[in-house]
Amino acid sequence: MKTYSGNCHCGNVSFSFEHSEEITAGLRCNCSFCKRRGALMTNFVIPPDAFHIELKNPDNLGLYEFGDKVGHHFFCKVCGIYPFHQTVRMPDHYRANLGCIDEIDTDNIDAAVFDGKDL
Repeated sequence: MKTYSGNCHCGNVSFSFEHSEEITAGLRCNCSFCKRRGALMTNFVIPPDAFHIELKNPDNLGLYEFGDKVGHHFFCKVCGIYPFHQTVRMPDHYRANLGCIDEIDTDNIDAAVFDGKDL
């Protein structure tokens, strides 16, 4: 298992998780929200007991919900970066923003598209 760690731009919101394989691909969602933020997410979901969040100040973690409010999109209130979200199809499970993990070059990995627009 490899441990991946990431954080928002200012470092107020950090996360980590273990994954059995090297991350070589990601996932983009075409819903109206994800399309606008342009993030490349993990192409696998992370169970809540395997996803670790560290906050320098809990008040700096913002939450954005829309539609049926099942998906929980988190962001840093200081720098505005989206580090992770809880999924719509598997509530309480996470996907991480691969751009927040320094060791991953998101310009050089494949990305599939998830059809969130038609959910």
